[in-house]
Amino acid sequence: MNPIDKLVSDALGDFRKVAALADAAFIADTITVEIMPKPHKPPKRLPVG
Repeated sequence: MNPIDKLVSDALGDFRKVAALADAAFIADTITVEIMPKPHKPPKRLPVG
């Protein structure tokens, strides 16, 4: 498995764990993963809330 596929697989696994803790259903095909090319500037500050 290449590193990007592993990263996506691990992230989806995390979503499944959180959904299970919240007693919610997780449908994997409802999530879209988009890989952004560099340079990607992250926000300096997250919005309130």
